[in-house]
Amino acid sequence: MNISIVITNWNGKDILKETLPTVIQAVKEDNKNKYEILLVDDASTDGSQEFVKKNFPEIKIFINQKNIGYIASSNLGVSKSSYPLIMFLNSDMKITRDTIPVMLKHFNEDNVFAVTPSVFDWNNNFLYGNRGGYFKFGHIFQYEKPINDTLSQTFFACGGAFIFKKKIYEELGGYDNDLFYPYYYEEIDLSFRALKRGYKIIYEANSKVYHKTRGSISKDKNFFRIHFISGRNSYLFT
Repeated sequence: MNISIVITNWNGKDILKETLPTVIQAVKEDNKNKYEILLVDDASTDGSQEFVKKNFPEIKIFINQKNIGYIASSNLGVSKSSYPLIMFLNSDMKITRDTIPVMLKHFNEDNVFAVTPSVFDWNNNFLYGNRGGYFKFGHIFQYEKPINDTLSQTFFACGGAFIFKKKIYEELGGYDNDLFYPYYYEEIDLSFRALKRGYKIIYEANSKVYHKTRGSISKDKNFFRIHFISGRNSYLFT
């Protein structure tokens, strides 16, 4: 299979030093699939662009002339990708040689839109993976299903790391930048639209990624703004 890995970045050079080598290594060790890696840099000022160009020449870099936010940058990455399967991967995520191949086996089903992995922190503690959700009192409530509940329909794909079919993503209209700018709840909204059209989103427990929690979003030093955006977008979604 052919897969485009889309990574967005904003002033994340120090994190990229730790995460990009795991991506490069995972791709090199998989000789059954074909990859391209794209990095959309959202007008970084910390030398990220120069760092990636110098140390990872195999990565295709697209540079925004001004900061447009995570959602718009992700949609741009999709538009620049060459392959029918795409993996969104946050800049603060590490992967292994088995992360992607384990998920790819599910894409032979026509009605599968996305596959999402189990997510651990950098100390190998389980964080989340197979989410359930329900609407009540004007809110969306989420809960975590058992970690070993494999091959289960999940409520939404983890925005930080999931693989999806480009054709269906475009059919759904991609991430909604108008409603959820600049980040948070965009993947829940996308997943919910997919589910309503009858597509599947599968949780694959045997695929693992490792997340430095808020390693990318924390570059926005205004933590009140971060919490405000999260709360606002929760209301907008419901």
